[in-house]
Amino acid sequence: MNGRLVSNCFATIYGAIPETKYAVMKKERKRDTGLRAFPDLRLEDSIKYTDRWHKHHPWTQPWQQNELRLYRARGYAMSAILDQRKRYGPLEDNMIPNHAILAFEGSLKNKAIQEIDAAIPHRGWSAWSGLVFDGHDFLMVQVPDPRAEEAARIVEAAMAYEYNGMRFKGKAKITDIWGDQ
Repeated sequence: MNGRLVSNCFATIYGAIPETKYAVMKKERKRDTGLRAFPDLRLEDSIKYTDRWHKHHPWTQPWQQNELRLYRARGYAMSAILDQRKRYGPLEDNMIPNHAILAFEGSLKNKAIQEIDAAIPHRGWSAWSGLVFDGHDFLMVQVPDPRAEEAARIVEAAMAYEYNGMRFKGKAKITDIWGDQ
């Protein structure tokens, strides 16, 4: 699948309008070369990809509109599950679905952090073991090498969640290098 289509679809789910996606993607550069990532992208492409997404995923727009309605009524975007994490504004209309998704992701991580902390307590397995980092989209634990597989199973179990028939899960990776996440 081409990068333009993937980036457009990802942004569409998060509520970005075609003009915003186009403007952001047109400026995007490749890290290794500094060249534009999508040099031939046209606004028409962004509109076409957005229309195609909504045609094949007709539930996206009603969900986004419902999140916008709820935001206007409450004054914040929120994940309706787990710890009901909130994100306050003011927020632009096309940011509301993104914040609802991020609140959900944050709630899942809160749940996982509590479960991991109970199963791999800070300094419980060694003088330096336990949860050591909570990044944007990952959690990092440090454990003695002989317990790495066990820790991976704990992390994956803690990241698992099912909501309305949808299964969410994380994939643990074992490494000796912190930067290799």
